[in-house]
Amino acid sequence: MKNELRRKRDEIAAVEEELKELEESIEQAYEEERKIIVGEDESLRREDVVVFRAQLHERKKETEKKLLILRAEERSLMKKLVEVMKEKRTLERLKERRYREFAMEQNRQDMRTLDEIALRRFMRRREGG
Repeated sequence: MKNELRRKRDEIAAVEEELKELEESIEQAYEEERKIIVGEDESLRREDVVVFRAQLHERKKETEKKLLILRAEERSLMKKLVEVMKEKRTLERLKERRYREFAMEQNRQDMRTLDEIALRRFMRRREGG
């Protein structure tokens, strides 16, 4: 469960990095468009930059949706992990309680055996003496 959560978090980190790169690309596209508008760069057509920027925005939206889904999955895994940990803790407590009960019963049996041995010795001494 912990490994699955770790993998999910790694996946989230990768998507966050992809989102960051998309945002940087969008900013670069705006800068290219600005250069075209002010006449500093005539190697690209403004329409091409606008289309490219729109594609980047669409990819960004898809990536944000993917990130939301991953975060929801992460929350779900966290809830499952918490439940598993609670269950494990409960089982450990139960195991400890049963061990204590077993140990107490063993002590009782040992005490009975020792009492019986002591009683027999006493009876032998009494009969012999």
